[in-house]
Amino acid sequence: MGTLDNIFSDENLREYSKACFDLAMEIPERFHTHKLDTLVIPSRGAVPFFLGMTYGIRKISEEGLCQHGEEFYKNLGVQESLLPLLPKDFGIKKANLEEKAYRVLLAPFTADLDMSKIDSEVDTDKYTVKTRNYWANVTAAMFLPKNQRQEDPYFKSFTDIVLRHLEKREDTARLYEDFPAISRFGLMDTVISGQASNNILRAFEALARKKDNANLNPFAFLIVDENGNKLKHDFKRYLMNKEAHNTASFHRIPRIVSEDENASLLGVGAVVYPTVMKSSREMLRLDDEEFFIGAGSWRLDEDLGPRKNNPHIKNFNQFMDLIYSGIDAELYGEGKKMDEFREKRERFLEAVKEKNILGNAVFDLKRISKQTRYKPVEPYETGSFVLHIPFNKPDTRKVISELGEIENVSVGTGTGAFRLKDILNFKHQRKYRE
Repeated sequence: MGTLDNIFSDENLREYSKACFDLAMEIPERFHTHKLDTLVIPSRGAVPFFLGMTYGIRKISEEGLCQHGEEFYKNLGVQESLLPLLPKDFGIKKANLEEKAYRVLLAPFTADLDMSKIDSEVDTDKYTVKTRNYWANVTAAMFLPKNQRQEDPYFKSFTDIVLRHLEKREDTARLYEDFPAISRFGLMDTVISGQASNNILRAFEALARKKDNANLNPFAFLIVDENGNKLKHDFKRYLMNKEAHNTASFHRIPRIVSEDENASLLGVGAVVYPTVMKSSREMLRLDDEEFFIGAGSWRLDEDLGPRKNNPHIKNFNQFMDLIYSGIDAELYGEGKKMDEFREKRERFLEAVKEKNILGNAVFDLKRISKQTRYKPVEPYETGSFVLHIPFNKPDTRKVISELGEIENVSVGTGTGAFRLKDILNFKHQRKYRE
């Protein structure tokens, strides 16, 4: 693990900031040469790098260091939910995304699961792969025109069931429904062992073949932890093959200091619904194939708790301010900017130690419970700070019933498929373990 001083060392933070700067130099050129229009963020770990990259793009466009930097920055639009994470002086404000040439889409691929709490015999690894396949299908639906997208079963299961029905987040559902259709996209992700990136990129490869659309294969911007030393052999070989074919680039750094320390360094919290996942696998069919629902979402900024005096929001803002300062130091070199960076590092460390920010839970469970349609049963948070919200059997069945109303989705298997609403009754209240 190491001490906080070692984790957030001068070198680690400078290399983290340099990766943001390097991405700022690369992404406008890649978007231009590869004719990309959308940057997909599939992991919470990539959010700080995206913010740092955006800060860097503004800086290099001001300095004229990147041929297409200014054009990219002026034509960049982000989902409204991302705006609270941006510094006030970023210059990127609420805009009609249809008018922007380049857009940013949050796709909550989070699959750091622990299914053993609801079923000790479940193979969590299988759920992890299925969850990432699910989100690849949801993302693929974003290639469709808006009116067609809203009829896609994967897309509807996310917007209508997870966001609207489970979480009562109408505004967030509309952000995805109104997002312009993707033509070609890039994907920014952090890499530890390489498993997640392998799962995600292979899922898109499979969809590209299935739908006969090569544009479903993204260009991958990968930030690699421990300079690639943690990459497992098979995963490394696959990713390096991507790099060799000019469909991925690596940004190797000594330590991704924001990864797996605390969700307050990510600005985003992840929520998943394990009983819904498990029941969807057992009961739902789409065109006579398993219809697995990777039921989950991200909570940004004030969704993690009250905005006023929220220590996690303050911690995230202070961390990002430190990274922005590191980018300035990278750009302008030794001198005043480097001194400012080192002073901010000391203040950040003092704040983290004094308030024990990284040792505290991120989620306000009472607040999250009020935002969820059904009462959670013994929620739990994993070591990667993903909140799992199980429901009892009757409430889980209600969610499955809603999913069963989606066109071409049935409940059951083979010829025995049926519409759940016709047979379920919800008289007996039992916990999900029963």
